[in-house]
Amino acid sequence: MASLLPEVHPDYADIGDIGVIAADGPLKEALCVIDASGLIVMTESGHGRRPREDLMRAFKVG
Repeated sequence: MASLLPEVHPDYADIGDIGVIAADGPLKEALCVIDASGLIVMTESGHGRRPREDLMRAFKVG
């Protein structure tokens, strides 16, 4: 993401921006979408939610 979008501090991420959270798996990180009440993440059974406090990095989309 860092090569495609400008990075902002997670505190300044807006709705629709892309974030990075810690995750299980070989990469140890996963992408998420920031919304008004937290983070939208993909899970093995569909989409899920995580608290905004889990956001490690954020990237501006527009």
